Order: sequence, then structure tokens, then C-alpha cells
Amino acid sequence: MNLVTSLFNKNLYKKDIRLHWVFGIVIFGLLFLDLPMSHIRYLNEISKLDPMSYQYIEELAWRSYMITDPIQGESPIQFFILLIFPIMIAGFLLGEERRTKTLELLGVMPYKRVQIYMSKVLAGLSIMIVPYLLNFCITLLMRYSIKEVANLYGYGDVVHWIYMSIVPILLFFSFSMLMGMLVGTTIAQVILTVIFMFLPGGLWGLLMMNAEAIRYTLAIHFNDTFIREMGDIVRFFTLPLYILPERTFHDCIDKINLIMGILVIASMIMIFIGYRLFLKNKMERNGEILMFAGLENFFKVGVAICTMLLFGPLLTGILQINSIVLLIIGYVIGLGLGWFIPNYCIQVNRRA
Repeated sequence: MNLVTSLFNKNLYKKDIRLHWVFGIVIFGLLFLDLPMSHIRYLNEISKLDPMSYQYIEELAWRSYMITDPIQGESPIQFFILLIFPIMIAGFLLGEERRTKTLELLGVMPYKRVQIYMSKVLAGLSIMIVPYLLNFCITLLMRYSIKEVANLYGYGDVVHWIYMSIVPILLFFSFSMLMGMLVGTTIAQVILTVIFMFLPGGLWGLLMMNAEAIRYTLAIHFNDTFIREMGDIVRFFTLPLYILPERTFHDCIDKINLIMGILVIASMIMIFIGYRLFLKNKMERNGEILMFAGLENFFKVGVAICTMLLFGPLLTGILQINSIVLLIIGYVIGLGLGWFIPNYCIQVNRRA
């Protein structure tokens, strides 16, 4: 009990829930429209069918997607929830509190940093997971009480749905909180979190683009098998692909539970790393784009390299001219912009 109270403060937890509960209401409403309400829409549609029609069975089967797609997690609403809300909630829990100086105030109050951090982690997860649990219970109840949908899915399918939904939420939120320890403003936190979530797949795509551009520009043939095979590895590190893990990793579907277990462990590790970084955060740097001055050069070089790799093949592709000179010009323009833009943003933020 002493360990729990030393890691967690209920007053801080309640404060974060009180400030951000509206996110939970929105998530609950969206999921309710997507899952329980899909049963109502299905019943309304099949009530219009003629049971005596020879196409009745086929029409029933066709309309079953209205329920089965959400149960399998294959709906735009659920994609939106998984990709947007963990990032937004982490941004408000950290970035907004830095902007309003709330974190600085908490730092001088009788709270340990571990209590401040863990209370935010638990509050954020509660805001997102509780709506899923409520819709899980409602869906089970509807499955039990509506005989027309009993043959469309089983109780195990609903358990599978919530399991495959909560693990990505934990992964995305823990990554967003980790990024929040490196970034000092809400906007920068949201933007950089999205960039780094897509970064492994994006870098691989840039390498493929440049390999094709060099091949056609120099009219040479080289074996890019290694780069292509990197895609099989890169997908494991591109976080948004875990929105639909069973489709992304269809070739290793028999190991999907192992993959989900590794994701949970990785999330716990990111939460711990985030806490260690929070201990090293200097409150006087709140409001800076980057919380650690030593990261600025790394950030500038990374942006410059990525922009360079983008502008080279982009320029030759837009102009439809396969020229090594044009490719190099694109690289130079991209390198210059990639170095100038982050420098400018950092300086403007400091003057603000």
C-alpha cells in the first residue's frame, strides 16, 4: 500500500480527470455510434427485407458487415480514436500544463515527481480505456439480448476486439508521453509525436524513392533487394501500423499474441524512460520546443537529412527530368530548408 501511495497521488489523479474528462465522453460517444448503434442500424435494415425473397439470406449476409467490421476494429471511427486521442490527451496532460505553468507550480508543492508523472499516465489511460470497457459491456449485453445478431459474432470476438484495441492505445499513449518529456510546447509535442510515429516507415519510403531516382537518373542497375527487405523489419517499428496488427502482420498471425505481449512490455519500458526523463526536465525550459538543449543539433540535422532525401527525388519527379544535376539541386534545396526551418522555429519560439 505504501508503494502505491508513493507512486500515485489520488488528488493529482482526480485533477487530471476533472480537467480532461471531456475526451473520455467523446471517445465513449464515438464508440457507442460505432458498436452498439451498429446493432440498431442492422436491425432497422433487415426489417425492410422480405423474408420470403429468394435473396433474403444473401441480403442478410451482405448487411452483416455493419456489425462485423466494427467488432473486428475495421472502422474509420476506431482508426481515428486510436491515432488521434492518445496523442491529444498526452499533449494536454503535459504540453498545456507546461504552457500554463501548472507543472512548475506542482514542482514546488509537496508532491514527488513520480507522483506527478504516474498520476498523469494513469489518468490518461483511464480517460481512454474506461469508454472502451463501457462499450464492451453494452455490446455484450446486446449480443445476449438480440437474437438476430447472435450468429454474427461470439463473445470471444468482443473480448478479442477490446484486447486488440487497448494494447495499441497503451502503445501510442506511452510513446506520446515519452515524446512529451522531450518537447516543451503542446503544438511541438503533437507534431513531433506524429512525425516520430511514422518515422521508420517514412525513412524507408524515402530510401526507396531515392534508390529509384538514382537508378533512373544515372541509368544504372543496382540491387535494391536489401532496401526492400528492410520493409519487413521497419513495419515492426512503425507504430501506426499496429492499428490493424492482424492485417499488417498477416504473415506471422500465429505469433500475434506474442507481438501484443511485446508491445505491452515496450509500453511499460517507454513509460519508465519517460519518468526518468521527467526527473531530468528543467522547469525553466518549459515553453522551449525541446526540453534538452543537447537535442537541438540532433533535431536540426535529422530534419535537414529527411528534407534533403525528400526534395531530391521530388524535384526530378515534378519536372519529369532525369538529371543528376537536378537531383543534386533538389538535395541542396532540401538540406537548406531542413536546416533553416527548425532553426527559425526555435528562435521564434524563444522570442515569443
